[in-house]
Amino acid sequence: MVIYYGTETGLAHGGPKAGFTDAGRLPMPWGKLDAALVEKTARILHARREHPALSHGERLPLFADKTALAFAKKTADETILVATNLGTAPRELTFDPKGLVGVKSTFEPVFGEAAPSLVSSEGTVLRWTLPPLSTVAVGVRPAAN
Repeated sequence: MVIYYGTETGLAHGGPKAGFTDAGRLPMPWGKLDAALVEKTARILHARREHPALSHGERLPLFADKTALAFAKKTADETILVATNLGTAPRELTFDPKGLVGVKSTFEPVFGEAAPSLVSSEGTVLRWTLPPLSTVAVGVRPAAN
């Protein structure tokens, strides 16, 4: 999970050009920033600071195909589920959370607007409907004892 110079503003390099050019070093368009994208990036960076699992956690794959990805970021203290939908339509993912989610666990939004749900009484199947072109992250809160 990397944000490269210009990502936070939607900066595009415009494609390859003939001759010696450094297309990756375009001037930042400070007067034409995409305010909504800058705000979204700020929320994601804030979540990364608030949730150590996002920056230091072990990455555990849960689901992947051509247009969707789901994985967990886990430390001893927290588990964050992250899912991305690259498609232009909503996407429902159904997968095994591999013991990361208990039957009575709840989900807290970290960023994005969609939460998964358990669809089996044993907690072995998770269903997550993702909005188009989105990345969503939720914290897993174990059931209170």
